[in-house]
Amino acid sequence: MKSGIPNTTQSGGFDYQEIFDAYPDAVFVLSPEGRILRANQTAIQRYGYGLSELQRMHVRDLATPEMRERVPVHLAKAQHTADRFEWKHRCRDGSELPVEIDARPIMQFGSGAILACVRDISGQEALQRASEGQKHLLERTLDTEPGTVYIFDLLEQRNLYINRHWLDAYGYTAEETQAMGGELLSRIFHPDDLPSITANHAAWRQAVDGEMRSIEYRVRDKTGGWHWLMSRETPFSRDAGGKVSQILGIAHDVTERKMGELLLNGQNRVLEMVAAGAELQASLSELVLMVEELSSGMLGSILLLDKDGIHLHHGAAPSLPREYVT
Repeated sequence: MKSGIPNTTQSGGFDYQEIFDAYPDAVFVLSPEGRILRANQTAIQRYGYGLSELQRMHVRDLATPEMRERVPVHLAKAQHTADRFEWKHRCRDGSELPVEIDARPIMQFGSGAILACVRDISGQEALQRASEGQKHLLERTLDTEPGTVYIFDLLEQRNLYINRHWLDAYGYTAEETQAMGGELLSRIFHPDDLPSITANHAAWRQAVDGEMRSIEYRVRDKTGGWHWLMSRETPFSRDAGGKVSQILGIAHDVTERKMGELLLNGQNRVLEMVAAGAELQASLSELVLMVEELSSGMLGSILLLDKDGIHLHHGAAPSLPREYVT
């Protein structure tokens, strides 16, 4: 099939018909009104129409129905300047073809015309759909992970990403967490743990790729309760100087294990004091402190019965105000 470009060989020896037909994208020459004047072999093969058929068509006839009303806008623009846009065409067999069109004004035999180079982007769309599918799968995987997955920016000291488990377990939405910005640490992390967290963040700046580190700390949920978390972290991104700027981590709630450890350690301390013959008040105070550590926000005391068998007095109340126990 002919493509409609005269076989004109210039003095330099170039056959512009061959160049036109060998171009890998479909190429159309249009009248200012949108009539198809010429088409290369790629266009003929891709759309399934013969050249004579195409020359009886308006470029609107190649567009899918939902795109046709926008054809005049692009024709008007292409008469004066370059116009690049994504589009959908329909081939002779009824199949739809996603394309990118580069249309621009040219002179054809002394008259104005439009040159339209049409690139098939169906492969790109397939890759994009596959990428979106993988992204959706990754999001679902992260949202079903029984732990908090996060990305933390070391330079800005704020959270960049957090998965759904954070909301389910501690009550904060991702938007609320990110809105805290640089106040995140001071607002929801236990003040006693901030020095170790800050030191951990500073140490990450010099870490090598693939390095893994662990840290334990406490966070406060939206209702005010405290939870022990154990995080495993690794470098995620680096700055222009090559230092770690963001870390990726996954945190699991270890409150139950931590409470068991604290209880066991506290019991051992009290037993050691008793075995060493420590004063009763000191041993009882240690016992109260152990209970307070296990019950966040609680202040305790131990009351002892007087010798008269009627009255009570404080045997130990290490955290209560003096005026309360005297």
